[in-house]
Amino acid sequence: MRPSLLVILSFCALPSCTALFSFDDFRFDGGSADAVAAEASVDAVTDLTDATAPDAPPDVVTPDVVSPDVVPPDVVSPDVVSPDVVSPDVVTPDVVSPDVVSPDVVSPDVPLDSALDASLDASDGRVDAPLDTPADTALDRPDASVDAPADVPPDRPDVPLDVGPDVPRCPTGMIRCGDACVDPQTDPLHCGSCSTPCTLLCSAGACITAVDVRSSLGNDLSGHACALMSDRTVRCWGANGDGQLGDGTRTSRTRPVAVVGLRNVAELAVGGTHSCARLMDGTVSCWGSGAYHQLGDDTAQRSTPAAVPGLSGVTAIAAGSGHVCAIRSEGDVLCWGRNTFGACGPGAPADTRGPRVVASTGLLTRVATGYLHSCAVRSDGAVRCWGFGTFGELGDGRSTTSVTPVAASGFSASDISAGGEDSCALASDGRLWCWGSNRYGSHGHGTVGLEPSPRLIPSIINATRVSVGSYHACALAAGAPLQCWGYNNEGQIGEQGGLTQRNTPGAVALISPATTVSCGYQFTCAVLATGAVQCWGRNTHGELGDGTTVSRSTPLPVLF
Repeated sequence: MRPSLLVILSFCALPSCTALFSFDDFRFDGGSADAVAAEASVDAVTDLTDATAPDAPPDVVTPDVVSPDVVPPDVVSPDVVSPDVVSPDVVTPDVVSPDVVSPDVVSPDVPLDSALDASLDASDGRVDAPLDTPADTALDRPDASVDAPADVPPDRPDVPLDVGPDVPRCPTGMIRCGDACVDPQTDPLHCGSCSTPCTLLCSAGACITAVDVRSSLGNDLSGHACALMSDRTVRCWGANGDGQLGDGTRTSRTRPVAVVGLRNVAELAVGGTHSCARLMDGTVSCWGSGAYHQLGDDTAQRSTPAAVPGLSGVTAIAAGSGHVCAIRSEGDVLCWGRNTFGACGPGAPADTRGPRVVASTGLLTRVATGYLHSCAVRSDGAVRCWGFGTFGELGDGRSTTSVTPVAASGFSASDISAGGEDSCALASDGRLWCWGSNRYGSHGHGTVGLEPSPRLIPSIINATRVSVGSYHACALAAGAPLQCWGYNNEGQIGEQGGLTQRNTPGAVALISPATTVSCGYQFTCAVLATGAVQCWGRNTHGELGDGTTVSRSTPLPVLF
């Protein structure tokens, strides 16, 4: 017999060792003495395992099993070194997974069923752990050297990657847009969110634009303008000696300021040194000078808005140089303020302290106020005017003053405007009719001189809006640019041949089409389709709103 084979067989004659070896690959010469001896040894091993396995309890392991903590020495024959049973680096229990291939020592003639039966637990098929296995060591515990969370890759860094320098946190209420902290409630470049620009203003996170503008019929000592915004607030600029800007001060402003506490505005009216607003609820608030009681009470001056006492249900409003008129839902008109020449109607005192109904007007829809006269449009298109008429402002063919409304005839009107010494009506067919002094060609038909009866402007058709200033006028027409004409000493009709007056309408170059226009005392303002406002002409008090007091004939944006 070969000595090395006997040593190996003797060492592995235990039930727990049989699972570590396979005899299928051993080959013997059937007739040799060594083969007989080897077969006898194998029979002895088989007999031993057959005899022991049935009597062994399910949970008892034969005591001769080597502890996982003890590495058995290599048993070496003189000629052959036996295979290492345990890895020198890792000590584990003598349990081998069924899919692990044992060393190639197998006899082809001996079945392994009986040997395997001896090493498997009868109840669940698990390989029994040795008796001296530590109690806190689970047989299926993973090796400590490779114990790592399943979701962490082996090469994952222990700390987060450095993604860049720390970015300072923005103050409360602000957000970071690029490298800057901005307030999304007010920033016109980042309104509501980053990179959301506004044409004019940002308020409460929403873009605000202008929807209407009114210029004052002042004088050399005054001049201001106000814009109605899309959020139904009002912003004013220019002269403020009487608080007519409504910001709580009497400081003139070359850029717009918000009127304090004014909300839900439906319509604006700007006079000489005072301002008024019709609110959505039908009431009226006024501020500025009260020298002629144009604020509707006995207040001499007010720098913030206050309601006109006893007035409600108002549907239209207008302000002259020193008086105010309002149409109520009943269709009548009430006026208050300066009444030296009857601009507030018959029976009123020189300075009317509160709203008084103007008699004999009929059912009215629109109203306009000039320096010292007033006009209104009836529901049937007829026009009625009253007050100062020395220069033919009333349109009845005469040059006389009348405290009682008189008719300006020859057309059916849809809107009307009154200025310094002139009046113009927008007819229902889109044509324009004007009457009055026509001192500087303000009637637009090419001639100069007094015209107490209405006269057509032939060059304008499809008009949608008309506005009369101190001695000039402007109109909007469908499919045409803004056109202005008349007096031009301050560039108030735009760049049309220097400062020379123009007796016929001429186009004004704006950055975009205008939606409304308002002529004041030697200056003009217009709201554009973009919601921006442009003004041009006289700028002595900052009435152009561009941050300067330099007069100019080139329209430039108001700097909100």
